[in-house]
Amino acid sequence: MKKTLSVFFALLFALSAVIGASAIGLVNESTLKSNVASYMGYDESKLQDFNYNKSTQNMLDYYTVTFKYNGVNYTIGVNALGVYDNYSYSANKVIVPAAAKDICITELEAKGYALKEADTSSSDAIFKSEKFAVKNGTPVYSYDFLSKTAEWNVDVSGLSGSIINSSHADKNPIAMIFIRLFAKILAIFG
Repeated sequence: MKKTLSVFFALLFALSAVIGASAIGLVNESTLKSNVASYMGYDESKLQDFNYNKSTQNMLDYYTVTFKYNGVNYTIGVNALGVYDNYSYSANKVIVPAAAKDICITELEAKGYALKEADTSSSDAIFKSEKFAVKNGTPVYSYDFLSKTAEWNVDVSGLSGSIINSSHADKNPIAMIFIRLFAKILAIFG
């Protein structure tokens, strides 16, 4: 009986510590900027235009953070426990946060799955946009590219490599020659 009570009180103490930590918050307004910089792997002093909106989700403080780093605009959601989600940015290249967890698929593997979905080779594909995002806690690689006969948009799970979303628009092969040429020129001159 004493052992059962000891275990019960130990669990009760642990639960109260967790509740207390969430009430106080591992991430709060005073630590938000340093936490976000650490998550991204960036120098905190170089985050520009750092702003946030505070709300409550699931009885926890939730921050929607926007900032600029190295010319790229970011939006990140983080709750008081330090759980990051809804990560997005304005660049057309893959930018994965340094501390992003649960990513099992590399960028190269994800791109391979997208090309396989389109049944095209890497030498035939012209990538217009490559992005990484965390959408509702799920890491996702998104690719917009041209094959020889179609424009493709493919989302690949960063957890499993499975195709989350795939769509394409078939084009006239003659028109695709000019579209691909124009895309290559844009890629060269930015």
